[in-house]
This record gives sequence, C-alpha cells and structure tokens, in this order.
Amino acid sequence: MAPSPLRSTSAPLALFALLLTGIALAQDPPAPGSEETPAPRQTALEDVPWQCRLGIRSARLSERIRIVDQVVLVPDLPTWLDEIGRWQPGAQWPVLLEDDRYTPLFVRRFQPRRLLRRTSVERPLPTDPELLRELVERTAVAAWGGEPGTDTLDSIYASIPWWTPPGIVATSYADPAWPAALALALGRGQLLRTLDGDFGRANSSLDPAGFARLENRITELFAGSGYTWNAAGDELDALTICRTIPVRTETPLPRSLRPDVPPPPQLGGRDPIAITDLVCRGPEGERWAVAGWVFGDSVRSIYMSMCSLFLERDRVLLVNAYGDQGNWQAYCVERAADRLLESEYEVVGAHDEGDATLGAWRRLTMGGPDADVLFLNTSGSSVQLNMSRDTRGTPRDVPALSRPLALHMIHSFSLHSPESITTIGGRWLERGVYAYVGSCDEPYLAAFTPPLAIANRLASFTPFLVASRIDVGPMMKPWRVVTIGDPLMLIEPPDRLQRRGLDAFPEPAEGSRDLRTETLAALKAAMEEPGRTVDASVLESLHLLGQDALALKLWEAMRVNEIEDDLTPRAARAMLPVLFATRNATDYLNAYRLAGEPAGDPREMLWTLWAPRLASLRSAADLALFERADRPTQMACDLQLILPGLVRGGGDAAWNAVVARAMDRAGNDYDRMRLRALLK
Repeated sequence: MAPSPLRSTSAPLALFALLLTGIALAQDPPAPGSEETPAPRQTALEDVPWQCRLGIRSARLSERIRIVDQVVLVPDLPTWLDEIGRWQPGAQWPVLLEDDRYTPLFVRRFQPRRLLRRTSVERPLPTDPELLRELVERTAVAAWGGEPGTDTLDSIYASIPWWTPPGIVATSYADPAWPAALALALGRGQLLRTLDGDFGRANSSLDPAGFARLENRITELFAGSGYTWNAAGDELDALTICRTIPVRTETPLPRSLRPDVPPPPQLGGRDPIAITDLVCRGPEGERWAVAGWVFGDSVRSIYMSMCSLFLERDRVLLVNAYGDQGNWQAYCVERAADRLLESEYEVVGAHDEGDATLGAWRRLTMGGPDADVLFLNTSGSSVQLNMSRDTRGTPRDVPALSRPLALHMIHSFSLHSPESITTIGGRWLERGVYAYVGSCDEPYLAAFTPPLAIANRLASFTPFLVASRIDVGPMMKPWRVVTIGDPLMLIEPPDRLQRRGLDAFPEPAEGSRDLRTETLAALKAAMEEPGRTVDASVLESLHLLGQDALALKLWEAMRVNEIEDDLTPRAARAMLPVLFATRNATDYLNAYRLAGEPAGDPREMLWTLWAPRLASLRSAADLALFERADRPTQMACDLQLILPGLVRGGGDAAWNAVVARAMDRAGNDYDRMRLRALLK
C-alpha cells in the first residue's frame, strides 16, 4: 500500500523563497575580535553550505507535517507506543510518558488547546528485544501511512519522490531510550536502525577496542543504507544515537588528527575525545555526518525527543562571564544578541562580565531561566562554576527549570560525567535540558564556536548542534565538544518560518480524558455552589494548563477563608511549581511547610528560589527549615548559604551544632568529609 502524500508533492515555493533570500551563511566562525558580520546575499540552494542545506531539509519536512494542537499523556510505554501508532503522515502531536518533572515543563511551554490523559492499554510490550524491534517497526510504518507487514519505513521513504532521509537514528531495544529513536525517526523522516552491544555507561571512557566496534557498526549502518553517506553534503548527513554509550574514548589518534593551536594542547597518545565528535569521520579526519546523542530512562528520552520535534525556540538568554580582552572578546554576547534581534528572536537578556557574577546569576534564574535557549560562557570544572569577578558556584547553582531549555555551555569538563547529578552537566540534563553543547574534558577556548557565529548560522537554518561545530582550522579535528540531542533540531528564525497546525483534532483513543474540559467543569461547579472551592487535582491541572493566575486566586481564596478541608498537603504541593514560576518566595516557603517539606523537585525549587535571599534570613524557624532541607551530596554547600543567619543567631557554637547534626544525617562519606571541613 502506497503512503498517502504529506499534503503535497512539492515543497512550497514560498518556503524556499524565504530560505534563500537574504540568507546570512556565516559558515565559519569569525577570527577572534572580528567585527565583521556577513552581508546578506541571494544564493542558489546548491551553493548553500551543506550544514545549511541539512537544516533546510529538516524545515522542508516540518512544513509538511502539521502539528495537532494537543498533548496526550500516557501512563506506560505500551500506551505510548499505541498512541504514536495513531500519528498520521501529515499530522503528528506530542505524546509524553507522564511524570511530575518533565511533563509540566513541556505542556506549559507547548500550551495545547487540548490536553488528553489516556488510560493504559494494559498490554505488555515484548520482553525480547528482537520482538520489540518488530513491533516498533510496524508502528513506524503505520504512522507514516504504510501497511505493517507489507511495507517498511525504508520502502515508504523510497516511494516519496520529494523525500530523501537526511540521517540515521540508531538505538538498542534493550536500552530505555528506544522510544526517542522511534519519535525522531518518524518526526524527521530518518532511517531507523539497531545498534546493539555493551559499550559502557555514559560517565565512562570507551577503550580503543570498544570504540572500534562502535565505529565499525555505525559505518555498517550507513554503508548498508542504500543512500550516499561518506561525504558531507550527500544524502545522509546526520546520526542520532539513542542509547547509552560512554561520553568519551581514549582511542589513540595520530598527531595529524589532533588539534594544533597556539599554545599547543599537551597531547598524549590516549587523550580523551568526545565520541559524538569522533564518530562519522573519514580516514583523514574529515567529517561526513554530525552526531547527536540521547540517553537516559524512557521518561526523559521521550521528553527530549518531544521538545526537539514540537517546541518553538524563540526566547534566548545570553550570559558571558568572560572579559573583553584578547581572545575572550570573540565570545562576548552583545553582538550575538543584536544578530538574533535582527531575525526577531526575543532576547530576554544579554549579560556580559559586569552583570555575570554568581549573585547576579542566582537572581536571574531564581524562578528558572526565562528562555528557550541559553548561551552560557563560564569556566571551572565538572563541579565548579566560575562566574565573573572571582565568584564561584557549584552544581547547586544549576537552577530548577520552569520551561524546557536548549543549552550551549562554554565550560571545561561540564559534561565529563553526564549521568551524575553531582556534576554541572548531569544536573542540567536532570533538570530538563534537552539539547546540550558542552565539553567532556579540557577543550581550550578555541574549541567552541563564538556566539555571534552560531547566531548567524541559526538564522540561516543551520541546526543547533551542527551550528555549534567548528568546520575549518585546527579545531575542526576530533576533540572534546559533546553534542547531546537531535542533530536536526532547528532554532528557527521567527521572521522566516512558522510551523502550521491543524484546526481539527483526530478522534481520541478510547478511555481518553480531556483535562481542560474536566477542569472547566470543576471550576463551574465550584462557582455554582456557595462556599465550595476546588480540590488539589484541579490545582494540578491548572498548573499543567498554564493557568497560574487562576490557580493563585483560588489558592488565596482557600487561605483567606481558611477552608481546612481544602488546604491539604497535596493542594499545597500542587501550588509549589506555580509559586516557583511566579517567583513568589514567601508564599512558596509557607506552602512548602504545609506540603510536608517534600524532597525532590519541590526542594530543588526551594533552593533555586531562595538562594539569592538566604544571606539575609533571620527567622529561626526558617533557618531550621533550610537546615532540614539540605540536599544529599550538596549538604556543605547548602549550609554555607545559611551560615550568616546561623552565626547571627548563635555564633560559632550554633554553627558547629548545625554542622554536627548534618554530619549525623549525612548518608555518604563525601558529605561527611565536606561537612567536617566546615567545623570552626
């Protein structure tokens, strides 16, 4: 059965007119200190650099696949797969495995007209990876309009005259990130392939033999695809690895394949190299595809794929803790902000050295960064965050988020151990970053593309991860910059292209509940019955639906009227993310108490919201609450934030007593060691 066409059989002429008129290519980063911005010019598609053509191909498919303005929340993976199978060749919508962290981030940013919650299909997935692969591939065929059992995803692509897959998505069906592979293959029109084998954990380093196995398997996938693949700009130019692999390898490379910049890095035979930078290269080190990487449990990997496929990214925050002398000058963010504004991105802040201290950072992010994309230039290590004016933070200063975030972070070692929430990179990923450019080791400043060059490339439809790669000069060789996320994800210039939605909704699956309709009905019933308010589930739904102002009014009415039956710990907990997003610190603290001082995300929000205020805290009850709320592996850092208030209240003796109590609570040797060093 031939697939139905995706709206039309040729790309809209208007789209290509927009893409090719006045495009500022900026293929290569400017020389340090350069003021030059490429002048707009008209160019033919075949003359556009391959990085930009790759983005245009991604935009072309996005133009044809309409977004249904709904989000479907499911309780388990079998139901998620069933809902993905309901996608249509010309229509897709976000499907999330519901949780308390990533689901609210996504739904509040997407702001769907319809929010559905499905009941479980109560049908287990196959436990055998091969049987699971067959089921997933049948689902993929159905979602692209084919006949499962007769068609394959490859044959469907081959039957569409205007479409050539831009890359391969590779996964293992023994790995929990396989759902992201399916979503990104369907949403980007890519080949879906199996990449089995035990290569190690994400924090580890892959030995030479293991890397050779990985590289050979990847090469086999591309060579057996039936498409041209081994040169940049041919048919297959992207690889998305959706499974756990080590972040780096110590595979020995000849000196000719190592960067050579003044002053020369101290290189040995087995220096760490980012795997996402070393794969997809030829014998002379030439790049023939750009790699992205998605790993983690099913909840997070699905979230990462849905963010990439369905969210708009038009609000940008830039923070630069460097000076403006010498080579640092090229990394200032003011010119990048101006370039982004030219393409109608909303720049919510461009902070250079003068206002990039640790205190300024804490104040800026105390309700979560108010942006879709963050450019952050700092220094330090995997556990140290150096801001301007000699101010230093730790992973605790990675804030809780109130919206999903794509991150470009110039910083040494931030992604050294991306599985560990005790490191800067691991914490960003756990918080909700879904696309991340960072370093797994000491990269040297020249390894990173300056923000101005990236801004130019993004405005020219170069995908985010691709735009972050250096393609000429010594630092184009395999090195230490890691690219996490979907390599085809665009940060679309708002003045060029907007994805179009469908006005009609597909028939929901049996057993689906419309949360917006249910919430409106509950609110109406409360209005019609004197003295009645709403229960915690309504407050939770209002938060998901982005109705913070209404939730706050209801909460205030419950508090003023002292309706004890409604002022429950669950209701208070439902209000915590609302109070966090609105930066209502005092009410958050009161609700946190009423909620039972919960751990997890509520505790993270507490510290993010209150960190800029803790030095002036005087209330003994409040100080005692923060003492109880210190976080594992961060106990010493947390207590230092409340040190001024504790010393004011009782001097060094009170401080030592607090530290001693914390040492008794500490559940690991790391915390005990760090706490012991605080005794006076």
